[in-house]
Amino acid sequence: MERDDVMFAERRLPGAAAPLHTFEAPTRVLLNEDHGIGDGGLNGLYEKAKAQQWDAARDLDWSQPHSPTNPLAMPDGTLAIHGTRLWNSMDEATRNQLRHDIQSWNLSQVLHGEQAALICAARLAQGEGALEMKLAAASQVIDEARHIEAYARVARTRFASTFAISSPLRALFGNIVSESRPDFTCLGMQILVEGMALSLFQNLRAYTGCPLFRELLTLVLRDEARHFAIGKLALAQSCAELDDHGRAEREEFICESALRLNEHTSASEIWATVGLSKAQRKELVFDSHVSQNLRRSIFRRLVPAVRDMGLLGAKARQVFAGLGMLEYAAFPAAA
Repeated sequence: MERDDVMFAERRLPGAAAPLHTFEAPTRVLLNEDHGIGDGGLNGLYEKAKAQQWDAARDLDWSQPHSPTNPLAMPDGTLAIHGTRLWNSMDEATRNQLRHDIQSWNLSQVLHGEQAALICAARLAQGEGALEMKLAAASQVIDEARHIEAYARVARTRFASTFAISSPLRALFGNIVSESRPDFTCLGMQILVEGMALSLFQNLRAYTGCPLFRELLTLVLRDEARHFAIGKLALAQSCAELDDHGRAEREEFICESALRLNEHTSASEIWATVGLSKAQRKELVFDSHVSQNLRRSIFRRLVPAVRDMGLLGAKARQVFAGLGMLEYAAFPAAA
């Protein structure tokens, strides 16, 4: 029998103690005495951030009813195993628990990711020298705080339990926040993680039947698109100035992070928790159209972004080819 080393997803009931994760995050703090605003693109994004502020408590209707077994009103077709023999063999009580747990696990990972993004944005505000980048990063800090507030309220008021951070996501965040160089933080969070978030949130918004959640995702997506754009603008110049060694280091970072992202999207821990074997997870989940479409939407955005930064070298091409995503190197940048 093939060995199965995957960890089970840790379920948390309301009020249960949750761990604090510690990462060593060496960084230097830069204070710039030049208060002139340079880069027009970054400053434009900062101006947009100011104009597009929203308040989750004021601007969303939290009185809307919801189903305890399908809190986000997602159609069953968005479940990877829907329509399989396993799904057809389940009674309604088992299906209800599955609907709740898959949605709860996804929302939990979003919440963990938003907190990591807040931490990284704060580090960019500290570690970047250009004032326009400090302002753009500072605007992102309040964006991420607002996202945490809103998603946490959804979790608290719509779900009976939540889940711990996945092992691949924790490893990825550890690699990002443990880097002392600001452009690594920017590359990992603004491009890779924010790129994944954009694709996931677009997918959720397309399918949710919950008006509250759809409106929340619309507001969050506006912010996330701005964060992704901040990353691309900030990295364009720094990547252009890299020597061969610097490009190789960042390409290696991209390769490792891409593999972590791909592993996370398989959602092995939650599917193992609901009872699927390793073989079932491969056949019914990882190879399903639902999972494949999500991964493709993520890498459709990431691969052209990596290419445009000049970091799609031989090793990155090999990794993306192994993931079946290298074809996107010929695609234009995603909007």
